[in-house]
Amino acid sequence: MTLVTLALAGCLLALRISVLAAQLEQEMEGSAAQPEGEEDLNETVLCTNDQIEVIIPSAFFLNKVPPVYVWDIHLNDPECRGVQIGDNYVFSIKTNLTDCGTLTVSDDTNIMFINTIHNNNSDIVTRSYVNITFGCRYPVNYMVQQPNGENMVRVDVRTITLNTEDGNFSVAMLLYKDQDFQDKWTTVPSLGLDDNIYVKVFMIPAHLTLHLERCWATPTSDPYSNIQYSFIHESCPVPGSESTLDVLKNGQGPDAMFRIQMFKFVGSSYTDVFLHCNVQICPSPAGVCQPNCSGEEASSRTRRDVTMSHTVSYGPIRRLLANSDHTGLNSKTDISLESVVLGSLLLVLLLVTGVFVRLWHRSRRSYLPNDAQLTLSNIHRLSEIRNNTVASTNKRVTQSRNSERPFI
Repeated sequence: MTLVTLALAGCLLALRISVLAAQLEQEMEGSAAQPEGEEDLNETVLCTNDQIEVIIPSAFFLNKVPPVYVWDIHLNDPECRGVQIGDNYVFSIKTNLTDCGTLTVSDDTNIMFINTIHNNNSDIVTRSYVNITFGCRYPVNYMVQQPNGENMVRVDVRTITLNTEDGNFSVAMLLYKDQDFQDKWTTVPSLGLDDNIYVKVFMIPAHLTLHLERCWATPTSDPYSNIQYSFIHESCPVPGSESTLDVLKNGQGPDAMFRIQMFKFVGSSYTDVFLHCNVQICPSPAGVCQPNCSGEEASSRTRRDVTMSHTVSYGPIRRLLANSDHTGLNSKTDISLESVVLGSLLLVLLLVTGVFVRLWHRSRRSYLPNDAQLTLSNIHRLSEIRNNTVASTNKRVTQSRNSERPFI
């Protein structure tokens, strides 16, 4: 082996050692950046209107040194623990999203519900430290119009679900027949001018505070119709609506209620109206969200922008026409219809009468000539008998006279 060959082999060996060293350095840097046994979290957070659920692969916890078992960890409230389902640890907050020590943070657009997965307090020193924060974001503004539907026999509880990036709430509207809010309208409501309608707007789940920001009526199903009658504005009754509107509850809990004489408010010009409301969900205590509609407070309120525009409609609410209301085109149509019916009946009666008269005259023309012939025939016979009788009588008289003459 020559010196050149040995030198070339040495260079190749040195190059190989340099490459291996670089690879080892990279692996060491990677090990320093991520501790041994540490894996990606790969969590799944599910946000619905009544539940927050966090799903984390169990390998993330079991690969720690020492392993962390599902009974070793809990949420902010130590009573709220997870369960192992298959290869996952699952933590759930159900029904009330503020349970289990959940914290709420809000702005004018969203409400954030935040919680954290912790170790047991006694295990922090001896076991791996766990602190995993998760959250769900929900919108605070809703435009609610509840579909009712023309000629529906039964109206179910229908909800409006507005999705955001992370979660949703549901808001529903129902109409009732009296102030007890027990007897719901299950068909299209029909109201007189002085009749009240009782409206309840509520949220699902029922653990936050809801208040009405604006409610209005339109003569069509379009909530953006040019013709609008607002009766609640900036969470308070509009001036002049006191005699027709009574806000029974607003900003005091998960539902809002009001009474309104709908057609007395909008006037008698429309047969149908549709009801619309803007609703805001407030994470603060009920007292903070309850509007103060006194004059001083009302003047200082600032209008909040409604960020959501998902719309459906509740309607129609139908005006029940009284006898005095049957004017215009409808009454003319009814009168015309009655005239046509009466005229038709009279025409039929005249036709039937004409047929009977025609038949009667025809029968008279058929039988009267025969009767006349029979009568003339009888008269002729009587005349012949009379003539024969007269002739016979004259003959006897002549013969008698001849017999009385003397013979000459």
